[in-house]
Amino acid sequence: MSHGTDYPVTQAVRFLKEKDIPFEGHLYRYEEHGGTAAAAAAPNAPEHEVIKTLVMEDERGRV
Repeated sequence: MSHGTDYPVTQAVRFLKEKDIPFEGHLYRYEEHGGTAAAAAAPNAPEHEVIKTLVMEDERGRV
């Protein structure tokens, strides 16, 4: 279970922490039209066991 902040803290992450639900955060490279298949490949997890949260940033790197 990872509760560090080596990944963006989203509403989903806040919810999991608040409910003390175990989770692991994984960063992965964006792949156009990759969807959950690309997100699941990063941690080598079954696609249907992955919840994907998108965090966007502008050209200045602001979230």
